[in-house]
Amino acid sequence: MLIDHIGVVFFPHVFLFRVIGRLSMPLFAWGIAYGYRKTKNFKIYAFRILLLAVVSQYPYYILFKNECLNICFTLVAGLFCIHIYELKKPLVLRILYIGTICFIVHIFDFEYGIYAVLLVLIYHIFYRKYYILFPLIVALTLWSIDLYNYNSIQIISVTSLGLIFLFEKSNFRINKIINYSFYPVHMLFLLIARMYIQ
Repeated sequence: MLIDHIGVVFFPHVFLFRVIGRLSMPLFAWGIAYGYRKTKNFKIYAFRILLLAVVSQYPYYILFKNECLNICFTLVAGLFCIHIYELKKPLVLRILYIGTICFIVHIFDFEYGIYAVLLVLIYHIFYRKYYILFPLIVALTLWSIDLYNYNSIQIISVTSLGLIFLFEKSNFRINKIINYSFYPVHMLFLLIARMYIQ
């Protein structure tokens, strides 16, 4: 993500930065699904991500001049979809609720939209079932490229599954403070750097 954002801010014509950056959103989506399995309190977990989304929105807007809601809002939506999926409610009702969240995310222009929300949900439902995850994520990514008119390099994001596999095998962990603060803090640093460089 940091490499991608450095590319956007300082090297918009260097394609490699954007290619590397395609790996970040799927990793965040997996992190949310993984966090849901590990958290002891869903409400606190959801509140932390929502607070992060709110705190990050202004630097996100200033840095990228992008009026959509940042990825943390989308990840919160995905988190709620997991929670709904796990409720002891009729399947039709759960699908209706999840569909409503996807509609809201799409209409109100959350970053990565339905693509990221469904990715979070897929990672949860098919946890560690890579033989199912891979074709599903390929299909979802291709559909999203068409729906949102993404650059075709978005398909590279599928390779993030390899990194996820390595993270799970190595029991990879990040300090909680770093984990939650990195998103807004890195944007503030990029804003300050841009003030001095440009």
